[in-house]
Amino acid sequence: MLVNGPDTESLEVLKSFPQVKVLNLPEHQHPGSARNQLIRESQGQYLVFLDDDLTVPKDYFSALLKLINQKPEVSVYGGPNWTPVVSNNFQVLQGKWLSDSWLVGPVSRRYELLRPAQVGEESLILCNLTVKAQLAKQNLFRSDLFCAEENEWLDRLKKLGAVFLASPELGVSHERRADYISFLKQIKKYGFGRGQILKHTEVSWNHWFPSLTVLLLGIFCWVRPTFVVWTLGFYWGFWFFKSFLSLSRYSTKEKMTTLLLFPGVQLVYALAVLRGFQYSVFSRKN
Repeated sequence: MLVNGPDTESLEVLKSFPQVKVLNLPEHQHPGSARNQLIRESQGQYLVFLDDDLTVPKDYFSALLKLINQKPEVSVYGGPNWTPVVSNNFQVLQGKWLSDSWLVGPVSRRYELLRPAQVGEESLILCNLTVKAQLAKQNLFRSDLFCAEENEWLDRLKKLGAVFLASPELGVSHERRADYISFLKQIKKYGFGRGQILKHTEVSWNHWFPSLTVLLLGIFCWVRPTFVVWTLGFYWGFWFFKSFLSLSRYSTKEKMTTLLLFPGVQLVYALAVLRGFQYSVFSRKN
């Protein structure tokens, strides 16, 4: 168990589990740097990464062991993280947003996976991931990334020929953000992290598309202010069309909430990607 920085509450809880080995870092470190220390200290053939705010099914590890025995050629195993049954209305809606390929692209498979499949890094998430220990020890995380360190790491492992498998049998429940503002902060963090690693990973259009859309709208409106109405009209028309294609499983209230609020999510993500990319290009540490 890794405790990254001062956290007396977690240490107090862990006293009830003397069989758990705790690596307590006195000062908070970037996620990759902290996890590298845990990887170096680990023993065994596989490393299982699980966040401390997950609800893990009781048959999770037996399902994992079964997959390992059936698919020994696989180096990285993962599964979706679902919205807990006990969630408020907005948390349920978040889960639908995150699992909707029309809204979030291929990363939707992190949140809703229907069948086992070989996947890329966009379909896996570090809060629910198992990796061959030897592979991890030979290829550590970048220690200078604020966020999305697992995406850069998994992209690097994939280029080395590692095989990834995602399976619904390895699904866990992960609590969503309680309100819209906290969700936007999460999206901002994800966007910044993705922007920060773009120069280290293969560029995928679905990560750049929201940012390029925002840039083009801004340029059009700056060059010809009268284009504001036309460009915004085009954007909203496209958005309404796209949304109604994907919202058949949503209630009327959820549709209206999505149409009103999700463009804000896109905007925050787009600007954060640009800011993260700017940071990675001009920061000497990158």
